[in-house]
Amino acid sequence: MEEVTEGIYEPVSGRTQADGTAARLQASLPGRGLELEARFQGGPECIRVDGLLRDTTGRDRAIGVSPRAALDLTGWTWYHDAEEREIIQPGAVCRRTYKCVSGVGQCSIYPWSAVSSPAAPRHGPPG
Repeated sequence: MEEVTEGIYEPVSGRTQADGTAARLQASLPGRGLELEARFQGGPECIRVDGLLRDTTGRDRAIGVSPRAALDLTGWTWYHDAEEREIIQPGAVCRRTYKCVSGVGQCSIYPWSAVSSPAAPRHGPPG
């Protein structure tokens, strides 16, 4: 998370615990006056993330949130878009971003991301 004026996303730290078939994260950035609750639920074709961000300072400000997931998907296929794809190599960081014109930092080109397993049906764009 970040305050938009600074342009540096700071990772939150917190605690993750099982919540039925989902995982729940409670995290914060105490020095910034921010608290985050998020719930991660796996589906047949996606990971759904629902969250709540709280400001504890009481002042109006813009906050940027950039959800990211650290997954070991070596050997899977990463889709840049509907036509371009690549096999994920060990230690790869896969993203399709640009420098935001109307804000600070990096913005995703698309509001989705797609990967497919070599051992399972593809759940990404056709091709």
